[in-house]
Amino acid sequence: MNAFICHVPFHYYLFKSTHKHLEESCFIIPPLSDKVMTAEYGSGMSAKGQYEYLFDFLRRKKVKVIDYGERTAKHLGNYLNQNARNVIVSHWFNGIYYLENVRIIGLTFSLASLATNERKRHHIENNFILDMLLTYGPNSANKYKDQGLRALPVGNPIFDDWFNNDLSEDDIKPIEKKLDSNKPTILYLPAWSHYSSIDKYLNTIRSLSNDYNIVVKLHHATFNQEANRLCKLLSSPELIVLGDYFDPLPLYKLADIVLVDNGGAIYDAILLEKPVIMLNISSQSNEYDILYERNRFHPDAEAVIIPTMNRPEELKSLITNNICKKAQLDDSLKYSLFFKTDGNAGKRITEVIMNDKEYPAIPVNEKYDRAIKNVKDEKARKYIMDLKGSLLKNKQPLPSSKMDRVKRIIKHLFKP
Repeated sequence: MNAFICHVPFHYYLFKSTHKHLEESCFIIPPLSDKVMTAEYGSGMSAKGQYEYLFDFLRRKKVKVIDYGERTAKHLGNYLNQNARNVIVSHWFNGIYYLENVRIIGLTFSLASLATNERKRHHIENNFILDMLLTYGPNSANKYKDQGLRALPVGNPIFDDWFNNDLSEDDIKPIEKKLDSNKPTILYLPAWSHYSSIDKYLNTIRSLSNDYNIVVKLHHATFNQEANRLCKLLSSPELIVLGDYFDPLPLYKLADIVLVDNGGAIYDAILLEKPVIMLNISSQSNEYDILYERNRFHPDAEAVIIPTMNRPEELKSLITNNICKKAQLDDSLKYSLFFKTDGNAGKRITEVIMNDKEYPAIPVNEKYDRAIKNVKDEKARKYIMDLKGSLLKNKQPLPSSKMDRVKRIIKHLFKP
């Protein structure tokens, strides 16, 4: 059995193309936790609410969803050890640390963000337990390889249907009916938490509704754990607000220009050569990945791949000036970031998953030894060694309090 671990609807779209080609595959919802209420962002969904919402979503997609009994990391781990051949994940979750004789394959859902740089690590603490990382392009794969991880570029499976010109009209028409055909359409894709531009730019974006259709696709974390922002958006009748369950491809098809901030959506817009503007709310905007990559490939280039801005009052004129300007990369940078755009990423991923001779499972001992070898802090090294002994001896997940400490420690595992 090949198991896709799905935390949110977005992961379904990440796995969709591979699931289509991979036989004997199913979806599994891992143990979920209640989203904590915060003063800044408001309340979030309960674990029960998230599970019911996601289960209903997957049921509507007509895929097989496995019930592994009590929804705990221990029960899930036992089930996977007994039944799974491959476990396909998008990121770390409590339960994979003690899998044996099961390959754990990670599909990245953005680019490796300066993964080897001290300024920003792309979830590197989550990856040492993986047998294989499959990335969009060589750029990301090489960054993971530099950490001693096994990685291969495969392309972006989310957009296979786009490049195969296989978008469903049934997905496009419901949104198209809500649009004024006399207006251009803005697609706004805000990130979440402090990366989001919602608080700073929402009023300005709303003011554009006389001249533009405005479609907002929510980040899944805003949808399930940022009630304050969700209420602001839903109380704006000028906007067409869509939940995280919606397929992003029809939205890109309908968009004349895309607004992004400090999230991975910027790479999707560039990949599809859509006019795009970055609402650059980051105080360290010069460290944003796409600018870093541009400068690395073209240190003398003056042209900016995408227009960026820090002042909401500039937005209207920037949209007017850029709505017909496609985001384009030269061939070398496009290949490095996105590899092949032939609509066959899902097939390539399936071939890797099925090729357990060339890419066999790495024994659990070796995974921990690989991590320990790269620890630069003596205390962290000792702690990981103790963790290894505890997990291999008990073969069960650690208490959540200790697991939190593990995640903090593992952030220091790999040399920059």
